[in-house]
Amino acid sequence: MHRALLLLTLPLLTRCLPWDERLAACHDAGLCDGAAGGAAAGGSGGAGGGATAGGSGGTGGGTAGTGGGATAGGSGGGAAPVARFTVTPSPLNFSSVEQNTTRDLPLTITNTGEVMLATPTADPENQLLFSVQNACSGPLAPDAGCVLTIRYAPILVAQDDKKLTVSAAPAPDVLIHTLGTSTPPGVRYAAMPGGLDFGPVVVATPSAVQQVTFRNTGTPQVTLSSVTLEDTVGAADDFSIVANGCSAGATFANDAGCTVTLRFTPRSEGPLDARLHFTPNSLPDAVVTLDGAGVALTSLTVGRTGLISDGGRIFTDDGGIDCPGRCTHVAPRGTAVTLHAGALNGLAHFVEWAAACPAGGPDCTLSMSADASTASARFDPYNRVFLAGPTNGAFKAGANLCAAAAMSAGLTRAGTSWVYGVNDSSGTLVSALGSSRGWVRTDGQPFADLPADIVNGRVMTPPMLDGIGAVKNEGLWSGFDMYDGGVATSNCLNWTASDTSNYGAQGYSLNEGTWFMNSGPRCDSTAWVLCLEVGGRAPLVVPPRPGGTRLAFVSAGSVNGNTSAAMANMLCNGEAGTTNTFVAMRGTDTVGARSLVSTTAGTWYRADNVKLFPQANELTYSTRTQLAGISRQLDGGIVPPGTQVWTGGDPSVPSSTATNCTNWGTTAGLGVVGVTHFVSGASFQLGNLGCGNPARVYCFER
Repeated sequence: MHRALLLLTLPLLTRCLPWDERLAACHDAGLCDGAAGGAAAGGSGGAGGGATAGGSGGTGGGTAGTGGGATAGGSGGGAAPVARFTVTPSPLNFSSVEQNTTRDLPLTITNTGEVMLATPTADPENQLLFSVQNACSGPLAPDAGCVLTIRYAPILVAQDDKKLTVSAAPAPDVLIHTLGTSTPPGVRYAAMPGGLDFGPVVVATPSAVQQVTFRNTGTPQVTLSSVTLEDTVGAADDFSIVANGCSAGATFANDAGCTVTLRFTPRSEGPLDARLHFTPNSLPDAVVTLDGAGVALTSLTVGRTGLISDGGRIFTDDGGIDCPGRCTHVAPRGTAVTLHAGALNGLAHFVEWAAACPAGGPDCTLSMSADASTASARFDPYNRVFLAGPTNGAFKAGANLCAAAAMSAGLTRAGTSWVYGVNDSSGTLVSALGSSRGWVRTDGQPFADLPADIVNGRVMTPPMLDGIGAVKNEGLWSGFDMYDGGVATSNCLNWTASDTSNYGAQGYSLNEGTWFMNSGPRCDSTAWVLCLEVGGRAPLVVPPRPGGTRLAFVSAGSVNGNTSAAMANMLCNGEAGTTNTFVAMRGTDTVGARSLVSTTAGTWYRADNVKLFPQANELTYSTRTQLAGISRQLDGGIVPPGTQVWTGGDPSVPSSTATNCTNWGTTAGLGVVGVTHFVSGASFQLGNLGCGNPARVYCFER
């Protein structure tokens, strides 16, 4: 480790300290004098007590022994709270100050430990040159701070480099340097800034450049005789001048100056420092302190385990890792890397970490301390659902339509298979799904957790996508009895007939509530089939609603068509326990319902954390891509399929008095209603309802 030779020698103590928090960290590491307790010969003092010869003082102290502290081999109690503070800036650089004048600079003391500190004080080595002008007002709690004002009052033309001790018991003292250049009357110059910190830089890697300016701030001209970089004797040039605009012999009038550009290229690990000297003729130097730290690179490799390779995603906030894809990361030794584990497009469920990451939640923070680290996360994949077709009623008479469509869409994977989402005399859909659970659509939107949920009205989103994610507004062959959900007699002879004399019960792809029960057309007509993957058994976990998004729900209560906007809004906010946060989405002849809410803020989610619209501006009748029905109350309760909701029609345009109960002011006439479980235009505009009848309202967060 190379160290730079300072203009005036720094105390040896600072040489054992990390570059960014030298003295405080030195005491914490036990490299310097023991904190709150010393050590006898051969031992090191721990917090709260010392050690006898050859022993180590345990944290918290032990029984008294020779020399005080813990007896030989004794150990203390639990970990003691850390007492420490930081002082900034360090060093305190006053630059040039005219002889027999003064300059004041602030010195900030911050409690970075875990205990209360006494009122901080400062003790300058030379109190004639450097003095404390104000005192901190009281003790410092953790994370609190105060400011001391230090004055430089030079007497002789010289360069002054003196120690300043800052104390705040029970933390160890912190030593800094106060630097100042005293100039003759009228002569003033400075190097700005007074210090450069290049931070941690990878060994043998050039840093970004930084600049220092020498400027004449007085009236007389100043002639610069040299610019020199002072590094440790015999050390490599960790700091270098890459551009020197300050030529020897240059003369500068008032407010004129020149610039030097520097770079830091550490040749070894650890803290490194140097000083840059601007030397005017026969005057003290203007000095700039240079600091940096050399760090080594370490590597991190992440992976995923489970049934499939593409079911999970591991990533960092800075994008250094986004696996699959970028599964390795290089970072300076000692830095922390936080890994996040999540489902890739919602298609899997995070289970646990392995390798370097400890057991716990989906976030893992690793210290890049080893030359190479590995971490992996296990994900259980969800089963997928999609639509295949179109086909006539004889789809089970030939090859497996679902398996072929899955292969074509790239959905095939080992360990799983596909079943049709139909009932017939050979068995029900629930029995066909067996012990499998956890289904999502091909876009990652949640579909259902348990087999029974699929047929009892607890589907979370409509089964409206084919294998490549395209929306299909189609009828679905299902074979469900319209009245009891059992096996319908109309099932195209167990899905083997395509003639005109047999019929097959159908559902509808854009309705999440009764996607399997709608009508029974002839078997020679075409419809689509729901395909469900089986084999996966991961419980379906819907992620929490992201920050910055909004809630939307269908009211638990109902209103008649003559309920004013104020009263309808009151219904929404009353159920939410808020005031003016939610609005009832009903249009008038002057205002479309969409204009009642912001379409540039976050999009809307249901109370069960299911996303309703990709973007807020897609809340329209004709062009939106609605992802799920507005079918849940604020408490998460599911309303019955087909529940009617007052809307007035297309939310993107004003409605007419003939379709909005005369602007929601009469029980005569008709008003347009939507229904809750649809994702087509029917969610806002399905038909008319007499204005004297009750219906619910959609409540959207503004």
